[in-house]
Amino acid sequence: MTWQRLEGSAIDAQLTEATEARLADPLWLLGKQWQVGELTGDDAATPVLIEAKVAYTPITCFQGGAPNESSPILERDALDVPLETAVECEDVRHGPAAQRLSAEAGMQLFRSLEAASIKARAELRAAWPLKLSADDGLDPHGRQQLELLARRSFDAAALIAKLEAGESPNVSALEHAPGASVLNAWRKWYAELFSLPDKKAATWDAQRMEYRFRVSARLTGEPEVLLDAPEYSGGHLDWYAFDLRADLPELGAREARRERTVCVAAIPARFAGQAASRFWQVEDSEVWYGDLHVGSTDLARAAIGAYAMSFGDDWFQVPMRLPPGVLARVEQVSVRDTFGQRRQIRSCAELDGPERAWRYFELTGDASADAPKLADRKSPWLFMAPVLPAIVESRPLEEVLFLRDETANLCWGVELKIESAAGRRVDRAALARVARPEPPVPTDGAWLYRLSTTVLDHQVPLVPVRTDDGALYLQRGRLATAAQSASVTTRGALGEILESGKPLLISDAEVPTTGMRVTRSWQMARTQAGKPVVWVGRRKTAAPPRRSPALVFDEVSKPAGAADTIR
Repeated sequence: MTWQRLEGSAIDAQLTEATEARLADPLWLLGKQWQVGELTGDDAATPVLIEAKVAYTPITCFQGGAPNESSPILERDALDVPLETAVECEDVRHGPAAQRLSAEAGMQLFRSLEAASIKARAELRAAWPLKLSADDGLDPHGRQQLELLARRSFDAAALIAKLEAGESPNVSALEHAPGASVLNAWRKWYAELFSLPDKKAATWDAQRMEYRFRVSARLTGEPEVLLDAPEYSGGHLDWYAFDLRADLPELGAREARRERTVCVAAIPARFAGQAASRFWQVEDSEVWYGDLHVGSTDLARAAIGAYAMSFGDDWFQVPMRLPPGVLARVEQVSVRDTFGQRRQIRSCAELDGPERAWRYFELTGDASADAPKLADRKSPWLFMAPVLPAIVESRPLEEVLFLRDETANLCWGVELKIESAAGRRVDRAALARVARPEPPVPTDGAWLYRLSTTVLDHQVPLVPVRTDDGALYLQRGRLATAAQSASVTTRGALGEILESGKPLLISDAEVPTTGMRVTRSWQMARTQAGKPVVWVGRRKTAAPPRRSPALVFDEVSKPAGAADTIR
């Protein structure tokens, strides 16, 4: 018996050509549409009008720090700066470059007085001299600039402190008009120059190297909604940085309810490159689903492809504008179709309940749609975060890498860049490499033995310690550089991130195996009203690939020309 049959074989293992659906005959296209039933009509209704009502309320309370801390609760409107600025800003007037900023502010007052033909330069210098701190030797060029400013200007920060206390400026030309008006205008300029934090509402958590804060809002007739940002690493503050917490104490948000309704024509949801509504329709050249390569971890592309191919005609968009910084909820959506019928549409979260898989744009911890009965469920909250549209960021003033060293059983805080008293970036890593001692030169034919390798000056040890409650932390330490009969000379951190002026404990779980990077930089943005805001903020990111500064003990090396064996 003989079997004869025809079998197809695919040349391309990816079947790319078959999924392109290429064609060149329009008549064949019409015949294929008739064959698959696309020319057969249905009496299905099509949406015509969509009506929606949204209720929203603004966030009114702000609290920095961890929830268990007794930090004050501030009014959101009283901050007068964007939320991201209020969270990240540092007190630069008491930072490393405080004296330089004070001297430059004094020069600005001199320019204003000269423009008004008021002579008070000598009196200001005599009454408020700028006394510089001791030179640390890190930035010689910046020190020269700072000394020049100190000779030409005065201590503006000290003058502002006296004026805020209600005292006299001790300068006769500034106590009466027109000098007093120039002084008041300068005070206003100085107050608006930088965004400064509330001294009692610290948001930076040094143990986690992250920002921690919370805001709250209350819709009239409903409980207060508290949004906690437990792990904001800086850089861009948006809705996904917040979690809805019902187990934390309330902040006392004011009740408010505002509504917005729209009635628009049904507009299909489309995106650039989306497939046509019918498969055999001639499409634009940009649409090519034969080139849709999706990896096992590329869930976003797979979801868009499935949406466009299977449900592209089932989605419509209803544009609605809401002010930033509000907590909103869609309360009603109704659709009027071509048959004149009106249907109420409930959200997928309400219909699916606690077992829902579609949770896009939902806040973690939101239980609005988790009630057992469908009648008790509500649409989830949507947080319209007050996002800054664009931020201009400087090069990092300070940069610190946190790296693990399993050999020495500790971590290292590597200060690559620090800020000098003149406000300039100091490359501490380069200075440490220059100051590194030269290794000893062995005699001819001798091998070299070192007890341990040298730790550079910019590498600060973080020693693991356990607290009384059993938690593991990394404690900032110091390295001994010289030992005498009565004292030991040490070196340690110099920057603001490692907080050289006070004890520092970092949670051991915060430093991953690959390390992390923390930076400080100047940032500038504009509010919705166009007002510029300037502040210094921090950002935590993953560390770039870098060799860990591991200590090596009992190292033996063979110099060039030495014998292969040791006698």
